Amino acid sequence: MLDARCYRYHLREDAVVHGPVLPQDPERPAHDLVRGGALSLRGRRSTADETAPIERNKLYKEAYNKYLGKMAQQIEVEDPVNKYLAGSKVTSVYVPIIITIFLADMLEFFDFGILSVTMPIWTTSWHLTGFEIGLLVSTVGIGGTVGAFVLPALSDRVGRRPVFVWTLLLLAVSTALIGLVPERGLGYLYVLRIFQGLAIGGLYAIDYTIIQEMAPARIRGTLTGSVSMLLPLGLAIASFLGALLLPNWRLLYFIGAVPAVLSLVGRLFMPETPRSLYVRRKFGEAAKSIAYLLRVKDPSWISNVEKEFADFYEKNPPKLERWYSQFVILARKWREFIGVVALTGFTIGFVWYMISPYIPLYLELNYHMAAAAAAAIYGTISLTMVATRFAASAVTDVIGRKATIILVLAITAVGAFATAPLLGSAALLWALLPLAYGIDSSYSPTFVYANELYPTRSRSTASGTTYTIARIASIISPIILGIYLGTPPSLQHAWPSFAIAGILAIIAIIGILLLRLPEMKGRGLKA
Repeated sequence: MLDARCYRYHLREDAVVHGPVLPQDPERPAHDLVRGGALSLRGRRSTADETAPIERNKLYKEAYNKYLGKMAQQIEVEDPVNKYLAGSKVTSVYVPIIITIFLADMLEFFDFGILSVTMPIWTTSWHLTGFEIGLLVSTVGIGGTVGAFVLPALSDRVGRRPVFVWTLLLLAVSTALIGLVPERGLGYLYVLRIFQGLAIGGLYAIDYTIIQEMAPARIRGTLTGSVSMLLPLGLAIASFLGALLLPNWRLLYFIGAVPAVLSLVGRLFMPETPRSLYVRRKFGEAAKSIAYLLRVKDPSWISNVEKEFADFYEKNPPKLERWYSQFVILARKWREFIGVVALTGFTIGFVWYMISPYIPLYLELNYHMAAAAAAAIYGTISLTMVATRFAASAVTDVIGRKATIILVLAITAVGAFATAPLLGSAALLWALLPLAYGIDSSYSPTFVYANELYPTRSRSTASGTTYTIARIASIISPIILGIYLGTPPSLQHAWPSFAIAGILAIIAIIGILLLRLPEMKGRGLKA
């Protein structure tokens, strides 16, 4: 239900219809509206007005329809950037953009890859309890929840580029400092993991927004997904480095700061996204950003685009008066918020952070293998995830976003229910594979879809909120897993965690189907 707050509609010279809350049913009788406080009439009213309920009903209905139109225009404002990027080609200009964003996003997976291969060593040498093992992943979720909620919303206000740079600096420093943590310095480790999560939470959500706001509509899903497709390389690289360098885990964290520095250098030479500049009324810079993407160097062309943007903005202003307006837009599109941002986001966070970071530990507990051997197997699995992510990304532009999300969640549910009874058996690895592939492949279509459902002035907020909810789930699931693992850790006791994962995937599928969400494949973005 739409929520009106103090909007006025001048229907004629002698009457104004206004009200704090308008009903969904425009046929509701006028006397009920007035009695309920939904609407009131102010101004000069004649005797005929007082005695003509049919006329008053028409006024209320007209006010309601005007309100709906006004709110729809404020939420779904056309973006003039679509005109220039809709039919553009992916040229060499996009290569450094994709590489820079890939290096930044890869840091999260590289970080979890390092954590995954060092966790078995810490578990043995530091004599960790199941709860302490769970906190190693949950603490980054605490920071990620704050980062994903605050930083993307900030980027909708000040731009993508500066927030991107801040998060990279924080991530590089906090990762390198973990290499200096003293033996069994869990307190220091947990604090640094929170700072890592703060940076990662903002970085991941903003990166998706950057590539989507620069990509042509016809391949937006594929191009955005291609960045996500390469992210498991971070897990693979960290795992293979672990197989080579373990038990020297400190060196792994020093190396972990290198991709952040490389990505930071690349981002300093990249322009701000034209859509972000446009909604912040920086029309000249927006025109230059589009010229950069289209490889146009004609000053007169840039000047004409700048003038066109200014004129278009004046006629169709995408209003964003206060910071909370970004979240109000999310709430008004409540079906999209519940189905994609909330249900799917929570499911991804719960399942992924219970599975992927712990695969080497599962292998060590189940097969009693060395940490280096578990790291090598984990690296191989991570490499094959590149192919499954590519498949999920490509399919989004063929069968659509919704169908792709439902497919990968169904694979996740089957894998979770298959894994639960096989914990402790020799067949565990084969049950884990579809579960790991399914939940990992869900990232690309979900974040592509969540971003496309909302306009530019709240797009990064939508992505960040999705990631925030995923991060809240990432705090919960490792703690639940750690409690079930117990002390000393016993994998057979953890089967309820996997059952919960399967149930959540089914709930998310049902939610997407029942809410009848719109398909965004091939459609232009809104301002």
